[in-house]
Amino acid sequence: MDFYRVRKPHEELPEQLVKEELSTSEKIHKEIALALKPLIGELPEKYRRPLQLAELEGLSQQAIADQLGLSLSGAKSRVQRGRVKLREQFMKCCDIEVGRN
Repeated sequence: MDFYRVRKPHEELPEQLVKEELSTSEKIHKEIALALKPLIGELPEKYRRPLQLAELEGLSQQAIADQLGLSLSGAKSRVQRGRVKLREQFMKCCDIEVGRN
């Protein structure tokens, strides 16, 4: 069965459709980022800046460590703790469900 499934002919997606899908994803990401900014802004500075750099600006944790003068493990710790605190804020202010999907 796998032999025939692999050999099944398929068509490539048109380039325009791929670009549209990417731009839609980027738009959604920007909208979510705008919604997160006020909540991230309420975090203590110790967690706010690393989380902004990681989640809103997309920097790697090594780049965050370099920029803030932290060790890599320190930057990772602050980003993770910031995420936990952000989740706590979501739970306080918003009616959301957290699941695997």
